[in-house]
Amino acid sequence: MLWTQANLVLHLAAAYGRDPAHPDRAEELLVLTQVHPDAASARAALVGAREAGDPVEGTWPKAAEAAWRLAAPLTAQAGGWVALRLASRLVPGRR
Repeated sequence: MLWTQANLVLHLAAAYGRDPAHPDRAEELLVLTQVHPDAASARAALVGAREAGDPVEGTWPKAAEAAWRLAAPLTAQAGGWVALRLASRLVPGRR
C-alpha cells in the first residue's frame, strides 16, 4: 500500500510541475506518510542515512535482503490463508 501511495504522490508531483526525481520528494514522502512529523526532521534523517553509507558490501546481500523483505509478508499471508482453510475444514457443518 505504501508503494502505491508513494507512486501516486510522485505522479501528482509531476502533474503539478515538480520533478519526481528531485531529492525533496523523499522528504515530502516521509512527512506525508507520517514517518517524520516535519520536513526538517525528515531532511536530517535523510542526511544521516546518506552519511552512514551502505552497511552491507556486495550485490548478493542487497539482493537477498530485498528478496526477504518482499517474501516475508507474502509468506505470512499465505501461511494465514492455509491456517484459515485448515480451521474451516475442522469446523463442523462446513464443507
